[in-house]
Amino acid sequence: MKKILIGTLFFISFAWLLHTFSKNFIVDPMFSKFLSYKTIPINQDIWFIFLRIHIVLALVSLLTGPFGFVYKIREKKINLHRITGKVYIASIVLNFVPSLYLAFYATGGLISTLGFIFLDISWVLTTWMAYQTIRKKKVQEHRKWMIRSYTLTLANIQLYVLKTIFNTGLDINIEIVYPLSIWLSLLLSLLIAEMYLRRKKYS
Repeated sequence: MKKILIGTLFFISFAWLLHTFSKNFIVDPMFSKFLSYKTIPINQDIWFIFLRIHIVLALVSLLTGPFGFVYKIREKKINLHRITGKVYIASIVLNFVPSLYLAFYATGGLISTLGFIFLDISWVLTTWMAYQTIRKKKVQEHRKWMIRSYTLTLANIQLYVLKTIFNTGLDINIEIVYPLSIWLSLLLSLLIAEMYLRRKKYS
């Protein structure tokens, strides 16, 4: 990947860390605004635990992902590349259960739930394929699957941006906006990855 693109990924991941930490752990640590959208009963104690685990693990994957695309680390600091890669993969695999649990309480009902389930499965699957291909020393295939995986890691940011545009900017009801934003962020992530991989040079 080109230096400007990688630099942008690092900037986005760090900026999102600051945004998420301040919003969810300082400004609204009880997620009162988020809970106000819920229309089904929730065991808040369990929901809080899974949500916080999900947030922390998602931030770990977001922050460690770009290191895998840095050429100097990938080629000259193999041990660091492997460590960050293992942390990235572990954070996503461990996030599957919390993400799946939260999906069943997603704002927007069944359509949102299905969107999150499909997103979670795609996220784990692309990451697992990245792991399997590197174990078989298929380096080029590994890089392709890592690109697919990381674009899905960025899906949550896309979801937030789309939700803000549709709900806050266009004043569309959140029950419509949320499932729409989930599916659009998923499709955009997959589309961006495949469009990028069609380029002759992606390494």
